[in-house]
Amino acid sequence: MLREMQGNNYMNYPQNNGPMPPTTQVTIPHALSTCLIDPRGARKAQIRPQSDCVIKFDDQLPSNDRIISKIGMPNNITQAEYLMQTAAKQS
Repeated sequence: MLREMQGNNYMNYPQNNGPMPPTTQVTIPHALSTCLIDPRGARKAQIRPQSDCVIKFDDQLPSNDRIISKIGMPNNITQAEYLMQTAAKQS
């Protein structure tokens, strides 16, 4: 079950030459988060440059869910979502 929330997050965005790009947040179950947060962080490290998004994994919630924030232009966020879904399916 994925819930998406959109808004603006004022984290440091390395490509910031103007207004803050959109942020999309997705809440995912713990079981799915382990597919995306492997022990060495290799998957996250691959997805960031391929999508050109800043990706932040928040601490685990009391419900064991996690919130993933993706910051970037809309087409880059779409690419990051695709790459995360592909990684989850391959696990």
